Amino acid sequence: MLYTLFFTKAKYRIGFKVKDQYKHYVYDSQVQHRNDIHEIDNLRNLIKDFYHGESHLPMLQVLPTINSANFINKAGRYCIIHAWPGGYKSYLKEWSISNWANLVNLIEKDFDHIVITGGPSDTNKSMLLESSIIAVVDKSKVINMSGKLTLNDTANLISNCALIITVNTGIAHIAAAFKKDQICLHGPTNVLRWAPYDNNTISIVPNNGIYGYLNFGFEYYKAKENCMENISVDTVYMAYLSLVNSYSESDAQSGK
Repeated sequence: MLYTLFFTKAKYRIGFKVKDQYKHYVYDSQVQHRNDIHEIDNLRNLIKDFYHGESHLPMLQVLPTINSANFINKAGRYCIIHAWPGGYKSYLKEWSISNWANLVNLIEKDFDHIVITGGPSDTNKSMLLESSIIAVVDKSKVINMSGKLTLNDTANLISNCALIITVNTGIAHIAAAFKKDQICLHGPTNVLRWAPYDNNTISIVPNNGIYGYLNFGFEYYKAKENCMENISVDTVYMAYLSLVNSYSESDAQSGK
């Protein structure tokens, strides 16, 4: 990658200066890459010398498909549970299946359905999650769509959900771009750098221990424990209740 940058025919190169990576020498202009701000703001800093326009929150539009539209029409008011992160050592970003089941038991009464999503590689884990949830919740309320949807279908489901509760993964950022109400669980990932970039997400971090050490995604050598175990069901439920209370206050102000 460094050699490619060096031999490009660009007249002027702008890039990040990152501690101990030494790639910045090939750039004509260097911007300090920071770990204490969001990655989107790092990217904005990269172009601030020549772009002086307005900054916007991320935004997505999605075209509904027949598959997703039919599902949405039948699902009523639904909450999405996306329990599976991707990438290197993703298992360290997972919350336990028992925690998910206990949380769903607390919130399912507020929804017509609880919808489990995930990719094709998540199918077996999602079946275990479904089994754990229906052990404490009426089976008819749980819909397992893991591995059954395209990314476009999943995005359309997200754009129409009442709430999504997820770990820090790409789905969280899609939800943020749709400005959906969201509760996002962070463990190893630095929430300052990689939280969903919007005003509708409540980000949850562990109650104690070492967490938030991933800035570039390879710093697992800093891990001393499975920090996701230090996120309690009560903490996530309290975040959920704060959302419910905000709905009530909004309805009161609007006279509903």
